Amino acid sequence: MPYHAEIIGVARDGLSEQYSLVFQALYRATGAGMLVTGLTILILLAVPFRAGQPWSRWALTMIGVVFSGLSAFLTLPLQAETTTSIPWQGPIAGLVTILIAHYLAAGLGGTEDTG
Repeated sequence: MPYHAEIIGVARDGLSEQYSLVFQALYRATGAGMLVTGLTILILLAVPFRAGQPWSRWALTMIGVVFSGLSAFLTLPLQAETTTSIPWQGPIAGLVTILIAHYLAAGLGGTEDTG
């Protein structure tokens, strides 16, 4: 990521092979986490949410809040401590969207909380 290179002060092609391997592993681990999160949300939407199970709305919300919240928690301090442009708006927009979706989904038939 360009902002990573700016923060550490070295272009990607200027990294040693060891550092490049570490960054690639971190990017792949992040991608794997995103893939697992996306698949989990897809399965929850396709099965229990469509069946109208109220707990699924809360599970979907918590997964989204944790993922977006952690992303914001990790990017905002970098933005505050550096002069580079870090894409912190995405996690914040995701968090707001998830909370709106949780509220809107409460009115869907079968997903309303009874307690």
